[in-house]
Amino acid sequence: MERIRTEQVSDKELSDAKSYLTGSFPLRIDSNRKIAGFLTLVEFYGLGLDYVDNYRKFIEAVTKDDILRVAGKYLNTKNYVLIVVGDMETAALKY
Repeated sequence: MERIRTEQVSDKELSDAKSYLTGSFPLRIDSNRKIAGFLTLVEFYGLGLDYVDNYRKFIEAVTKDDILRVAGKYLNTKNYVLIVVGDMETAALKY
């Protein structure tokens, strides 16, 4: 978390994230229930009825500077809680 707050992401990280978000988007609206939930969020956040049509453009427009700016504003590495769910023995985590 500290790295993303202080250093730009790599070209590959940015490209991979954009590919994931645009590629997985259709799965977010592949049923009537998901469409209804999605439209509720679009309305709640005032994103506009053309949000579905513009989603890819919005994602592609994100820059490394945007990520650095937003991470610096919203990620607080001094005051957060990390929750890990799993088998402690298998994960070999120490607490």
